[in-house]
Amino acid sequence: MNYPSGDRRATDVLTIRRFAMGEHILENRSVEEWLCSHMNAHDKITERSTDETGITLVKTEIKPKSWIRRFKGERDSRVFYAWREEEMDRLLVQEWKGQGEALPCLR
Repeated sequence: MNYPSGDRRATDVLTIRRFAMGEHILENRSVEEWLCSHMNAHDKITERSTDETGITLVKTEIKPKSWIRRFKGERDSRVFYAWREEEMDRLLVQEWKGQGEALPCLR
């Protein structure tokens, strides 16, 4: 989490989730299809792709929590990277949310 200038609220948050039984979770879908199907209904998907190494990128825009920013029509971004570790049958999802520059995939 990033707390600029000693603020109490974080402006940027990075979360990594690791799911066991990746093949069972995906249910014969691609990682990209699975990730997009689990987005919040209010998220606006602005970009989605999967590269040759199997890393899926999905960028979304969401309403900010601050009512002032919502009133101004501003949006926060969320950037997801997801991939499978087939040898361990794991599915990993890296989510970044905030106002700053998103981190690249940490794979």
